[in-house]
Amino acid sequence: MDHLGNISDPSLGFQTVRLYANIRTNATNDVNFFTFHQGDNGYIIHDDDRTPEPTMSQLEYELPRVYDPLTGFVQRWLFFEVLRAILGHLPGFSVLLFTRKDNEQNEWVTTKELPELLDKWQDYENHNPSGKAQRLILAQQVLNVARSHVSKNCAVTSTEMKPKWPINDKVALSIMILGETLTSALIKIKKTVEFDLHGWCNYDDQSQGWGSSRAVLEELKRKNWCAKTVTMLQGLFKGNTIGLLYALQMPPHEKPGIQHSNCSPTECKASSIIAAEANPDAYQQFHCPECSRDTCRAIGPTTTELNSIVKKGKVPLLQYEKEANEIKLIEMNKSCDKDYVIFSHVWADGYGNPDANELNTCVLNLFLSLFADIRRENVAQSNPGNPIPQNFWIDTLAVPVDRDSTGLRKKAIGMMHDIYMGAKYTIVLDAGLMSMDRGEGYTQPAMRITLSRWMTRLWTLQEAVLSKNLYFNFSDQVYSLDRLESLFERENDPLHSCVAFVSRTYYHGILQRESRRMHGPDSTPKDRKTDQNFMAAVWKAVQWRTTTHLQHETLALATLFNVNNNEFADASNTSGSSGYDQEILDRRMQKLLDLLSAVDPCPIPPGMIFLPGPRLAAKGYGWAPRTWLSGHQIDTPDPRTPEARKARLNVPHGLEVKFPGFCLHRLADDNESLSGSKEFHFPTDGSLLQWYRAVPADEEKFHLLDRKVSNRELAIIVPHLLPSIREIALLVTIAKKHDGIFFVEILTRIWMSLERDPEMIKALRVNIRKANFGIMWAGEKLSDEQVWCVDGRQDPGFLLSDFSNDTSAEPAARQFVTSRSRTWTDRMMSKAGKRLKNWTKMDA
Repeated sequence: MDHLGNISDPSLGFQTVRLYANIRTNATNDVNFFTFHQGDNGYIIHDDDRTPEPTMSQLEYELPRVYDPLTGFVQRWLFFEVLRAILGHLPGFSVLLFTRKDNEQNEWVTTKELPELLDKWQDYENHNPSGKAQRLILAQQVLNVARSHVSKNCAVTSTEMKPKWPINDKVALSIMILGETLTSALIKIKKTVEFDLHGWCNYDDQSQGWGSSRAVLEELKRKNWCAKTVTMLQGLFKGNTIGLLYALQMPPHEKPGIQHSNCSPTECKASSIIAAEANPDAYQQFHCPECSRDTCRAIGPTTTELNSIVKKGKVPLLQYEKEANEIKLIEMNKSCDKDYVIFSHVWADGYGNPDANELNTCVLNLFLSLFADIRRENVAQSNPGNPIPQNFWIDTLAVPVDRDSTGLRKKAIGMMHDIYMGAKYTIVLDAGLMSMDRGEGYTQPAMRITLSRWMTRLWTLQEAVLSKNLYFNFSDQVYSLDRLESLFERENDPLHSCVAFVSRTYYHGILQRESRRMHGPDSTPKDRKTDQNFMAAVWKAVQWRTTTHLQHETLALATLFNVNNNEFADASNTSGSSGYDQEILDRRMQKLLDLLSAVDPCPIPPGMIFLPGPRLAAKGYGWAPRTWLSGHQIDTPDPRTPEARKARLNVPHGLEVKFPGFCLHRLADDNESLSGSKEFHFPTDGSLLQWYRAVPADEEKFHLLDRKVSNRELAIIVPHLLPSIREIALLVTIAKKHDGIFFVEILTRIWMSLERDPEMIKALRVNIRKANFGIMWAGEKLSDEQVWCVDGRQDPGFLLSDFSNDTSAEPAARQFVTSRSRTWTDRMMSKAGKRLKNWTKMDA
């Protein structure tokens, strides 16, 4: 794809895409993109997952040279007709601009003219306000439809998968690249021409990819990329295949001999990495490349003095005196407060020490040289008068590790949040970054940081978020985050490239927007307080990170959220050599949620109920993920719910949230009718005009009704009543209704969408009128402000049929729930019964 320049390495062969489509037949601008796939051009493409159906017109549509009819059809529709629909109004446009012939008269696809055409498009919208809204909305709708088909039918998530449509891999890749380029260009043009029509300017679309290409994934595998790393990048890039293509040219740093042939999407099985991180006896401390190891020895502060400072609740700062070859301890006071440097490192790179508070002298000399590098970097940023502190802090030397100092170690860990917040500078030490130069411009260093191991570790997140000034140590220079980000806008400006935007994944991955809010010149204590947005952002940031010691998850999160981490500060909850005691890990997660729920206002995002992965088993916590390190791509909606909603932890009943939803009233004989099915539909009123479709999100079929729920009502919790395409929802069973609150148990996550196929709606209307309603449900629409108390397991005593007047077991009073009288509840239940009767009065 020529418009990508050197991003698409010619040696990979991705630039040469053969022309399969017949673009000379019916090539006028009268072609309707939205009906092109309905049979007149060779195929019928259905909205469901059926294979494209060839039609008789295919015989007239094909030319003898077309090797693959389906590939030719898809290329014509989703490449050339997309271009025509979006750019066809420009003077001089022709789809033939995107083809070329070689010396042997073979025809190929080219995007050489695309950058100039995109500039013309922006210029046209700037100077032709009449019809601007129509053109930009049309472009958005074309891209929405095309992306939906490509992501569902041409993309894969692993090399073991086959696309649903059996088309040429290079053609599929070219369509993805074009789609992502046009999506990015449209976003930029909307901003430039100030197109701000409410509801039509979802700028977040720029970060949404069109899916992963099988050709790119196979090349990543061939080049020994770890399958887990690839899965992580797919999630971080949100399916952006241009991002993967760019990453392919700068593989992550690996130690010699590392092989990833046995790695899976969820686990890196490279044995030497596991040995280095999990076995303390195999740990090797880092030496600088130029170090003469015969004379280099490890030194550290005096243990007695270190313990004394920590015991007093003070922060131990360090100075390395090179001439004396010793480390001096300094107790932090007002004179040196906030005047020190922190070193953020990856344990596996060798900057730790499991046995003593010591580092090799060559590393300490490196620290001194980095102070000088920061001074030079500040001069380059016109900050020459900014003095460089000589005091530093690194956990290896400042957190007691001897076996007799367990209590002091917990005390030192408890101060880490304030230590990171107070530092003047934080320098990142990553073996991969230190082995390569910074690179050119913005995209190269930004992508190198994104691919670094430092970005994958749990502990480094808090160091990045809480730091005021972050510096990255490359082989050729120390480079500040501020200086790097000053290059972003210029490099992101060209309409034909979204690479700078994708490369900025690192910036969002270390929550720099939230960090700037904390440390900004106008920041207040409120800006440094954990709230729903910050908690949701942290979940998104940590889900792809890892830690060798599973018990560190809650400790790191508690430190980042600045809640009491004393209960997590010990690391002794391993159960011998067999691994970790899951019950203890679960209790630690429950305790973290308790501490967060005690913050006022409660920062737990209500959208967390929609998250994937195993949930906690304890009563009251069954809505919560067992771990935040889930490694799962974000579904819609993500936990940062757009509406300003509140949540409240109400143990032992669950998490109280406000969301719209539906009660499902059984029209068939029993709930078992759902078991084994792949989907179900339900209407929302007696007109039978509006139907919803529900599909299992985490399995192929519904297996949830093996549990006995025959005496309970089913319901669905949704983030929005009218999802734009499809959104994650929860299928739940109602254990009790009290004071307007539904106490529910989670059964499974589902994908919810409005059914838009007229033929399907017609068939459903016929089916519901059959004897015994067929296998059907009637959906009762609930209020947008419906209150749910969500858990994995409600007390059996709370069954609706066992309604008791005993108030001793009733939930505590709720502050954010509007109080409702018993009369109101009776009235609503009576209305529900009347609605159910109305289903018998449906129109023919």
